[in-house]
Amino acid sequence: TLDGLGKYYRQTITESDADPVDVTQTLKDVRADVLVSYLPVGSEEADKFYAQCAIDAKVAFVNALPVFIASDPEWAEKFEKAGVPIVGDDIKSQVGATITHRVLAKLFEDRGVHLDRTMQLNVGGNMDFKNML
Repeated sequence: TLDGLGKYYRQTITESDADPVDVTQTLKDVRADVLVSYLPVGSEEADKFYAQCAIDAKVAFVNALPVFIASDPEWAEKFEKAGVPIVGDDIKSQVGATITHRVLAKLFEDRGVHLDRTMQLNVGGNMDFKNML
């Protein structure tokens, strides 16, 4: 596991002791067109690893994490030189808690409610949330 497992993750899952998979070769073998990286927040090293595998396998890459790959000039150049499309940098947050909170606050204001302040509380039970604890 490239970024390790946090203590809350370890309460839920056991890290595999199996040999690593050759991701690049697997992508080629299955003739993948697109690799979507939808790893938990905090998986920066793993996200970059999969991005490089996508380049090496000539597979389009969708980065759903808040790890700057598509917007990083060095990574963008790597993808461009390889002729591999990349999309993303934080796609999973496009309809996440923050934007939902902002939209609801704006809706209340548009309807005449005066808000002195707001608070956003994320209550989650999935692995992504556990990684943020």
